[in-house]
Amino acid sequence: MDYTKNNNSKVIHNFVKNSLKANRRRNLVSIFTIAFSVCVVLSLVLTSLAVNQAKYDSVKDTYHVVVRNVKDTEIAGLSSDNRIQKTGVAYLLDVAETPDGTIYFFYYNDDMMKSLPNLKGSAPIGENEIVVAQSYLDALGQEADIGSTIRLGLGENAAADFKITGIWKDTNMRSDTFTLFFSKACLENFKGGESIDYNVYLWLKDINHFSMHEAQETLTQICRDNGIGPEQISFNSPYFQYIGKIMDTATLLSVVLIGIFLLFAAAVVIYTIFFISVGKKIREYGRLRTIGATRKQIKRIVVYEGIILAVIGSVAGVLPGVAISYALHPDGWNISNTVPAILIVVLLAILIVWLSVRAPAKMAGKVSPVEAGRYSSYMAGKPVVKIKARYKKSTPLRIAFLNVVRSPKKTALTILSLGLCGVLFLCAASLQKNITAENIVRSVGFQYGDYKLVVIGGEQAGYSEIQQCNNPLTEELRSEILTINGVKNIREWRAISGKITVENANVKNTSINLFGYAPQDETKLSNALVAGTADYNELSRKNGVILNSPDTIKDIFGWEPQLGDTIEFATLAGNGEYVETTLVVMGITQNNDGFAELFRMTDASLQQITGTDCLDSWEI
Repeated sequence: MDYTKNNNSKVIHNFVKNSLKANRRRNLVSIFTIAFSVCVVLSLVLTSLAVNQAKYDSVKDTYHVVVRNVKDTEIAGLSSDNRIQKTGVAYLLDVAETPDGTIYFFYYNDDMMKSLPNLKGSAPIGENEIVVAQSYLDALGQEADIGSTIRLGLGENAAADFKITGIWKDTNMRSDTFTLFFSKACLENFKGGESIDYNVYLWLKDINHFSMHEAQETLTQICRDNGIGPEQISFNSPYFQYIGKIMDTATLLSVVLIGIFLLFAAAVVIYTIFFISVGKKIREYGRLRTIGATRKQIKRIVVYEGIILAVIGSVAGVLPGVAISYALHPDGWNISNTVPAILIVVLLAILIVWLSVRAPAKMAGKVSPVEAGRYSSYMAGKPVVKIKARYKKSTPLRIAFLNVVRSPKKTALTILSLGLCGVLFLCAASLQKNITAENIVRSVGFQYGDYKLVVIGGEQAGYSEIQQCNNPLTEELRSEILTINGVKNIREWRAISGKITVENANVKNTSINLFGYAPQDETKLSNALVAGTADYNELSRKNGVILNSPDTIKDIFGWEPQLGDTIEFATLAGNGEYVETTLVVMGITQNNDGFAELFRMTDASLQQITGTDCLDSWEI
């Protein structure tokens, strides 16, 4: 009798159903293994996607470029350009230090006011109208609302009453920092007829149709058409870093490697379970062969069992995986990312299980009915041979040894499964002990101290102007800090900002930060080199630069850096004038160089280019 010729396909399904009922322990272990793997991999993937989505959400509506020191006539030209979606205009009127905190007084035009989060009310129009931060009202203890009045002093002017036309919730601001917005009429009265240089924020129309480099070139050309030079332009780096990317290359590679390892471990466990299970049921499969089942049908029985368990286990692992991911990072939750991730992980898990049970299924199908009658689970994968009987003393140790060597394949699989479990346990324990919030922060920004003083740009003066021409990190301040009880040392970090152009790489007038390194950092960089040199003296002589993470540079700039590449670099010097110099790529490192920056050169080179000390921050 042949089950195929007699159209007994339902019999195969009944065999699968009965086999699943008879092997409850095996089924539970298999389902738990699959569910655990799917849960861990899915939570890892969804959490990584959520982190990137949160970063995307934080920048998706932000400006594309800021232009400093812009006149009214230039603003009119930018606003009328049909390539610009909207034009935001801002001006910092004043900064006031009060017992409640620091207050920033700004003028924003309509486009900028619309970008404020959670704005209730409307923009100020009259000279004595204002938009206030809810946190400022809370600090004052006032129960004010739209239409209420508030008394403020602006600059050296006497305090006056201002009518509140809007209230915004500044959830991302520090608790002691407040921002208030005044009207254009108030600004003009405050300046008393003086010429006003604004900061202008531009949004490019249909930017999703551009690559990063095309967008930056278009924005640069728009500014040039309106008489604005590249030295006035600063691109919004976070926007271009996260827009259009599911995940950065390093994170994607880490997720893929961890996912493959976890699924491989699950595959080994599933293979071992089915290998042992099939070995125990060979005689049963032999009886099926005797009454007409084909090898293909026997294999199908085993494969169907594996797929059914894979589907159940995968579905069981989805809900906890999603729940864990949401609990870890709810801010970046996005259904458009979640559904594809679930489908991919579940299908991948089913595929892994299918591949895992193919070998046991093949073993089950190739045993003949005659061999099946004298088969034992210790004979899996070995021919039947006759062994001469001989007497040897039986001890527990010898019996255990015989059980181990009777089936080398079974023993190897068991040891491999236990080894993988041990590796997973040790990795999890190591991660839990070493990956703490403090260790993460120290590994990136606080390797040598507990506090940082950093030079930052303001609304009217950019980072370069403050750092090169009026740097607050003076030797007098350093001496005062060192006299504070408990301060042991101050580590100095140097950096400059500027624009780079790389010929034949479609990188033109692109803003970067170029960080320095001291002679004591040479060893750390040398250990992370994948090409070139980090020799401090050699790089200082040749204006050499070290690039970190070439994959990230390719993602951001579309440029694959090679040793010997030349970079045209323009930056502000200490005398207030812009200087240009040629840099040479002399070293390439990966992310394990101990620094998080992409471009780095020696402190001596930075000082030679600008003619200043180039202090960027102190680590105390």
